[in-house]
Amino acid sequence: EHWFHDKKPVRSFEDGKVYVIEFWATWCGPCIASMPHLAELQEKHGDDVTVISVSAEDPETIEKFLDREKDDTTFRAITSGYWLTTDPDQSVSRDYMRAAGEGGIPTAFIVGKSGLVEWIGHPMRLDDPIAKILAGEWDREAFAAERVEEKLVRGQMSQVARLMQKNKFDEALAKIDELIASVKSERVRTGLEQGRKRAQAQAEKFAQSQQKQNEESARAAKAQADAAAKLLEFAFLLKSGQVDNASALLDGMIEATENEEVLRLLKEARAKLADE
Repeated sequence: EHWFHDKKPVRSFEDGKVYVIEFWATWCGPCIASMPHLAELQEKHGDDVTVISVSAEDPETIEKFLDREKDDTTFRAITSGYWLTTDPDQSVSRDYMRAAGEGGIPTAFIVGKSGLVEWIGHPMRLDDPIAKILAGEWDREAFAAERVEEKLVRGQMSQVARLMQKNKFDEALAKIDELIASVKSERVRTGLEQGRKRAQAQAEKFAQSQQKQNEESARAAKAQADAAAKLLEFAFLLKSGQVDNASALLDGMIEATENEEVLRLLKEARAKLADE
């Protein structure tokens, strides 16, 4: 509905031209980070590609954002090379984002030379598909199949995430291995393999933490057992009238004990002994 930078609005797609429809917002950090890249793409491809960024915010919010400074320039200058728009009634978002089942921004759509959507993804990954589309080397059907597979995998990975939250790492890793074996897309498989490495690292970290806790528990149990044995010895010495030996044993236990609760009890016993 609103166009900035005094650019002529794009009302229809021309045959033989490629368009990028990208969705963004002023509050979205990754969207802002993608702006220089979009500007570079527009400059690189010139009249062959038209980059159109669409926000759903009001024009005043956009104008205020454009005056913000970045390094030695402003976002108005950064975005001046491509088409920057806002569509507060979100009709464009419904036609693209909702229709494609996309919920997060930034998301970019490439509309190819025949007016069909060729690619959907993050704007920082536009370079390769644009180059292939312009060269006539892009396989839209293969990408569509890969996208379906990627969405299915994404749904399965939510199950993996739940397993990892419950520290069920063996089950989570087995599920990832199952997905790796089933996917056909090399890119999706690579993403799963990278995810597996992260999951494996998290599993190893958890195992190390558990081992450390077990070792600490074992040390604490041994310390308690040793303390109990010495307390029995202390009671025997005290009962047999060997008060000095009992006091020396108690002093040694106090000096060697690190457990706060045990130390408190020992000090109480020492104080009681001194009173007697």
